[in-house]
Amino acid sequence: MRRKRRKPYLKEENFTNLVEVMADKELYKARKLFIESVSKQVINQLLDDLFADTVLNEEEKDSVKEENNARAEQARCLIDMVRKKGSTASQKMIDHIKNRDPGLFEKLFE
Repeated sequence: MRRKRRKPYLKEENFTNLVEVMADKELYKARKLFIESVSKQVINQLLDDLFADTVLNEEEKDSVKEENNARAEQARCLIDMVRKKGSTASQKMIDHIKNRDPGLFEKLFE
């Protein structure tokens, strides 16, 4: 007779890692609404925050601003750029959205 293995309980640090792994997927789900809803002011704040966190380098930050004239184009470029950098970068962006624009955060993630 085989014994069933019990699944280990999620420890808090494992749960945090699980949430971070899912952050890029959450950002992808919120992509369309982010592009439609984010203001130019919040885009600029996010660029500064993500640059300070070393998620974006100076060239990437400048390219979002200079190569995209319309607000929606800047939003699209920013969210795609961060999402491609993985879950940790995506989680940092989500955290900054929450701090910079709580209303937008609720609209996107709750």
